[in-house]
Amino acid sequence: MPEQGSNLLFSTGVKDQVQAFLYETLLSGATFALFYLLNLYLTTSITPLYGAHWIFLPAGIRLLLTLVFPISGPLGIGLAAFLIAYFIRLPGQFVTALGIGVTVGLAPYFSRIIVIKRFKILPDLSNISITKIFYCTLVFSSLSALFHHSWFVYRDLRSPGFNGFWIEFTGNTVGTFLVLSLFKIIASKFVPENPPSR
Repeated sequence: MPEQGSNLLFSTGVKDQVQAFLYETLLSGATFALFYLLNLYLTTSITPLYGAHWIFLPAGIRLLLTLVFPISGPLGIGLAAFLIAYFIRLPGQFVTALGIGVTVGLAPYFSRIIVIKRFKILPDLSNISITKIFYCTLVFSSLSALFHHSWFVYRDLRSPGFNGFWIEFTGNTVGTFLVLSLFKIIASKFVPENPPSR
């Protein structure tokens, strides 16, 4: 009986973890999709190249969600990006849409690995400063623009060269810095900063 009881507790714990993972994945995907479609609606007139926005707030949402949800965040974001590309932006182009989903999910994932290790950012983001936000923004904007632009050039959605990269880098930088800074301001009202270590 004790063994059966422990097995039951284990299966209940696993079930709760799976449900939490699915919830985080859906939440991440829905949040990214909402911000992406809103940004697309507001900035279409100032989007000089396909997928390259001068202001791209969803970039900041991508990094923020990935910092909070390390695996489920990129997964949800990548799935949402794939669905948006396949059904709205590039209807029926499965391979291109799949590549977009992969690059959109992987860029914040790899960026998270770099910034967590390099800048010692805590899982609850309580020690993230404006300086760390600036460095996180540069790392993520560079990787995201590089992944995205390379895939678009490969799929003939953009011309070779660095024009699309720089526009996308600029849009990602503006959007990411704004979103993370706003998060920092809001979080500082509710989350006490960690005392300095001795």
